[in-house]
Amino acid sequence: MIKKDVVIVTQHFYPEQGASAQLMNDVAQGLKNRGMNVRVLTMANNRNKEQLDNIVVHYLKKRIEAEKNSTSIQNKLAKGIFFFYGSLIWCSRNTKQGDTLLIASNPPFIGLLGTILKLTKSTNYIFIFQDIFPRSAILSGAIKKNSLAAYALNGIMRLTCRHASYTIVLSESMKKRFYKDIGRLKTLRVIPNWSIVKYEGSVRSTNLFAKKHSFADYFTVQYSGNFGRLHDIETILKAATDLRNIPVRFVFIGGGFKEKIIKDYIKMNNSGNIRCYPYQDRGLLSQSLEACDLAVISLIPGAEDTVSPSKFYGIIASGRGVLLISKKNSDLAQLIEEYSCGIIIKPGDSRSLAKTINLLAHQPDRVSQMGQNALKLYLNKFGKDKSIDSYASLIGGQ
Repeated sequence: MIKKDVVIVTQHFYPEQGASAQLMNDVAQGLKNRGMNVRVLTMANNRNKEQLDNIVVHYLKKRIEAEKNSTSIQNKLAKGIFFFYGSLIWCSRNTKQGDTLLIASNPPFIGLLGTILKLTKSTNYIFIFQDIFPRSAILSGAIKKNSLAAYALNGIMRLTCRHASYTIVLSESMKKRFYKDIGRLKTLRVIPNWSIVKYEGSVRSTNLFAKKHSFADYFTVQYSGNFGRLHDIETILKAATDLRNIPVRFVFIGGGFKEKIIKDYIKMNNSGNIRCYPYQDRGLLSQSLEACDLAVISLIPGAEDTVSPSKFYGIIASGRGVLLISKKNSDLAQLIEEYSCGIIIKPGDSRSLAKTINLLAHQPDRVSQMGQNALKLYLNKFGKDKSIDSYASLIGGQ
């Protein structure tokens, strides 16, 4: 059997610690372990020249850095354009007919790379929608709903998906939104993400991370991952203020656009019950995810069918119940209700969130049962091997 040649095009990859980087690292390793020839093209930060043992990774030189006078959105756009340009040159020189490109949608317009190579070199490509674009940009305020940019970007998405061998979304909710915004597509597939950690079975009171940071003796609510524009961080912070006089700790671990909001809130409100820590290395992630009693996923209204938070899989694989701040019209809400593994709170309803946390802090058996149900859900429906088998099956059919 001839080995499949796969080129993974992803802006974020090893040794970065964000969810996208680590998930694409798992895909690369997984496809390699299934007998495919895998190369990765990325713009990840690799100042220390670290290398993976069995994956060939090409790091585009990162010539564009954040400037003091540029906004975050402008800087991301500049980096995205550079990544597209660099990827087009590299792939034009280093791919051939019969190769399969696996393209992750960061930046979203990187999918045009696949379209160009498909039309000029007959190279197949699979496009992964990490969120539904341009809707995610509209919700975050990056572009206006009825603007020329929105219509142009929607056209780019349609073109990209029309020429792709397959288009992948991460949930059934995203699939329904895709149908509304972009149209029905026979080559659309749903492949969920997975947890990048394994269950270790620790409890907060004896957890090493919780002990190290002095909250092992407190009922702990954790938010771990990206503090992004589409995440309702404000409701969590307001609930924390309501509960400042009871023995509950709110722990934020990660980074992103709203990190400054969290840190400023702590300073302005003298919030001793809120802690904020940076992303943890993958080797410590199991420990940090289990350093809580409950974990939060929060989405602003409209985002529930536009993104599929990767943190969900880490939470339930760690055996922790979920506090979901979101509308109920999503896969996550339906799974939480079906498996009784968490509570759903409306975005902005900080009083209900505070009341729920205060109640659960006095119901350890109920909290423990939600965690057990969450782990059962993960083992029954999700997992890295299941998802990467799906990727391999699509690529093998090229």
